[in-house]
Amino acid sequence: MKNRYLLSVVMAGLLALPGLISCNSGVFVDDFAPSAESISLASDGHAQVIDFKADNWDIFGVYTLTGETIRGDVYDADGQWLGSDPMNVEPGWTKYVLNHPTVALTVERTKGDKLCITSTENAGGKPFECFIDVGNDYDRRYIRVGVEPSEAYQLDSIVYRLNSYSWQDSILWGERVEVLNPFPLEKPFTTYVHPYENQSYRVQFTFYEDNPLAIFGENKPEVPVVDADKYGFLYVTDRKIPLDYDVHELPVPDALLAVEEQVTIPAHYSCQIRSIWWYEYFGVDFRLYASHPRTGRKREFSGTLDLHKPQAYDIYFAPLD
Repeated sequence: MKNRYLLSVVMAGLLALPGLISCNSGVFVDDFAPSAESISLASDGHAQVIDFKADNWDIFGVYTLTGETIRGDVYDADGQWLGSDPMNVEPGWTKYVLNHPTVALTVERTKGDKLCITSTENAGGKPFECFIDVGNDYDRRYIRVGVEPSEAYQLDSIVYRLNSYSWQDSILWGERVEVLNPFPLEKPFTTYVHPYENQSYRVQFTFYEDNPLAIFGENKPEVPVVDADKYGFLYVTDRKIPLDYDVHELPVPDALLAVEEQVTIPAHYSCQIRSIWWYEYFGVDFRLYASHPRTGRKREFSGTLDLHKPQAYDIYFAPLD
């Protein structure tokens, strides 16, 4: 691999000077110079073609603005797959297909002296930029490519596997200590405590893939959540939450809010109340199905809906001297 490792060391400096040529470039200067060293590319499937003055060059890789190698599938002129990392493939390959969660980008050398760059989608909601490294042993050029945002993906459906879940009960969630009637009264004092008043259902989505929600852009879709009835059977509710990575605290049902405990504080006493809660956990498998509104490309992702719901409580009353 000629000069491949040297490239990774000096990449940051070279990126700042895309037209920089080597000390031996007097012989080869402008031999293959591209017609453009910076392009803006619409993500609508229309290609941009960069012409070269000669064909004595190869594609060496595609990089981020900070010089990191971007992985992608590499092919030769016959369409044979050569690998998924340009740095591990000898120069001479002709086609590169970006492996990225939101951007579809293809870089292909055609007719020896032309470079065809195409993007069909950039669903991340913001421009995507990269560098294409082309050249030979004596001269290297770095073509900067900016891909404009496209439409975001649309959620087609979320399918919960209600018969495929993990479960755990009696999870200690927390406790609270408070003092009632800190100034003792001459007569007994009766009050009511609502143990679920400040409690909530806690729901969170976790995913097996890396950052799959980026394809929906800035506006995440809303999806229904799962609950369990009093017998522990799971069902899909009408309640919806945004499809994101946040922990959502949902109100508990009115039936739990109505639960109350009566406590009577003796005359001349204050009373300490110690409340302890336990939660029940359900981890429900699901699969997301999404499609791009223009290209029709389908995407699927898997994950788990984590549901913590109040299960039980204990309340202890203790007069304070």
